[in-house]
Amino acid sequence: MDVFKKSVPLWLVAVLLAVSFVSTAVALTVNSLNSQRISLWSGNVQGTDFSVTNYDVQHKGKNKVNVLLDLTNTDPGNAHQANVTVQLLNSNGDVLIEETQQTGSVAANGTWSSTFVFTQTDIVSQYDNVFIEIKQTS
Repeated sequence: MDVFKKSVPLWLVAVLLAVSFVSTAVALTVNSLNSQRISLWSGNVQGTDFSVTNYDVQHKGKNKVNVLLDLTNTDPGNAHQANVTVQLLNSNGDVLIEETQQTGSVAANGTWSSTFVFTQTDIVSQYDNVFIEIKQTS
């Protein structure tokens, strides 16, 4: 069983966060006008015209983490593009390392896939959570 893949309904997350004052990032989603920030545990979360439809975290030894990410442009009539940032956070929520990629133009109902590669000494033991931020640019 892959421990890094979980799906939690957003209504349940809201209830849990309202009841609990725990500072860990179990399933946070912050939506603003044209961006979305989600944790690894959020599952399929839609924001703006993009939806994260799949992700996979792969440990490659103790110094390398790959995050494979698939996005779908959910707009049936228009192409869109975005800047996508993936961050590895420590247990305090501090950013250890991040990488940003541009999707380029993603056709209406089209998909974009990419791998974010993080290489740093002992990164596997230092990071606690993965955050994905999507800033739609058109």
